[in-house]
Amino acid sequence: MNRFLFMLAAAWVTVSNPAVAQRGRPVRQPFPEQGFWVAHTSSGQQGTVVRYYANSITQVSEVHYSRTLNVSRLSARRFLNRRLKAELCRSSSCPREPPLYQMDP
Repeated sequence: MNRFLFMLAAAWVTVSNPAVAQRGRPVRQPFPEQGFWVAHTSSGQQGTVVRYYANSITQVSEVHYSRTLNVSRLSARRFLNRRLKAELCRSSSCPREPPLYQMDP
């Protein structure tokens, strides 16, 4: 229940923010094109668990990283956005082009 409320609040903040709606996506705060990710770091363990979700709030995958990811850094957010895009394409949420031998001449 708490996870749903958090996702709903995050979606509301993103949609209701007029600065983001007018200018598009800000450079310092990169948002993924589709889906979202949630990073969880336990205080007793070393490493980070990242869960990737599609737009329909269905979990696509869960990845355990041995290093702690600092999501306040721009490079970490860009890395997670690229991984999210790859995970969504792997789960067939990404449109793919047909192979060359199946295309009509």
